[in-house]
Formats: sequence, C-alpha cells, structure tokens
Amino acid sequence: VLFWHYLDALRAAGHRILHIVLAQPAADTREYAASMARAPAIEVETHETGPIFVESLRRPRLSARGLDTLRARARRYAPEGIVAFDLAAAWTLGRIEGVPRIVWLGDLHFQSQKQHALYAMRENFRAAPHSLLRLLIARAWRGVYREALAGDAALVASSHSSVASLAELGLQSVYEPYPWPGPGRIFELKPPAVPTFAFFGGLEGLGSRSALHFCLEKLIPALRGQW
Repeated sequence: VLFWHYLDALRAAGHRILHIVLAQPAADTREYAASMARAPAIEVETHETGPIFVESLRRPRLSARGLDTLRARARRYAPEGIVAFDLAAAWTLGRIEGVPRIVWLGDLHFQSQKQHALYAMRENFRAAPHSLLRLLIARAWRGVYREALAGDAALVASSHSSVASLAELGLQSVYEPYPWPGPGRIFELKPPAVPTFAFFGGLEGLGSRSALHFCLEKLIPALRGQW
C-alpha cells in the first residue's frame, strides 16, 4: 500500500517508471508484480538478490547477488531520477552519475537495533549479553547510513524521530507520514461493562514491540481508570 501510493502519484504526474523489485529466493512476487504492471507507464522487473546485507560488529556489508546486472539495467533505462525505498534499495542500486536520487527511509537500523536491545533487557535481564551485541551492531550501522546516503537529493524519513537521528550523522531529511488511504467506515460502539483488550502485531518489528510496551504500561492503565 505504501509504495503504491508513491508510485501512483509519480505515474499520475506523467512519469514513466521502471519498478525494480529486490526479491528473496523464497518470496513469490508474481502477484505483486502483475498487479503493479497493470497500471499504465509502470514497468516491473524482479531481481532475486538473496540476503541484501550481512551484519557484523565492525561494519555491515552488502551481500546482494547480481549487483552488476541490476545496476547495468538501471543505467540502460536512463532515468531522470531515482526513488529508492529504504536503505537496502539505495545501497544495492548505488548511484548513477548525474541522476538525482530520493531515498525514503523506514525504521533506521541503528535505531531499531538499539531499541530492541533496550526492550530485551527490560523484558529479561538475562538478555543483557545479547543486547550488548545488538548495541554494538547498531553503532556499526551508523557509518553505513552516513556513507550510503551522503549527497542524495532528498531523504524522506517516515518517523519524526529519525530526522534528528539522521542529523547527528550529518544527513538532512524531511518527515513525511505514511500516505495511507482515506478513512473507511466509522463504527460507533458502546463500551462494554468490562473492558476487553486485543493486541495484534509481531514482536520482531520495533513498531509492534514498542506499541505493546506502550499498551501494557500506559494505555491499559489509563483505559481501566475510565471504567
């Protein structure tokens, strides 16, 4: 949904688009590619890269397969501009001389690793050794962001807190919230006599993990106080 709104806005503005999909071996992207390709002026190509990077304490390294083929294809298309969705795409594709690049950034790896480490220690003190390892990896990621994104025409941060974090690395960015679709139907429900809570989310993602902590530590106590 997120990427489609950006791509559709570019298409509606009259641009032709080569949409390069970086896929993992087990990922079936045929339905996604077919749905995207149905839109006029959008050409979709899937490149099976395997794992895009390998993390390490010293410095994460790029490990995607077929880099030369992918980059050569992008150059042949002769784009007037590049839009890369997140660091992995920007790092994999690299730059084309004389072509401005805009990079949209989701969760920053160094922010995510740090917060996951802190949450893990709060949840279980025995996780301290592993959390220390994650903190060191988070520090290593900062250098990758600084080098991979320096000189880009624009950086778009999807989290407001990321603007300050990127500025610490000498990277200027602007915050733009997710372009979600408009609101759907609104249902008016009468609160039950006894509150019931349901939480949906996988704890692998930082957003869900932090949301769960917020829900348990702040939201539920506040809601219980209303009943």
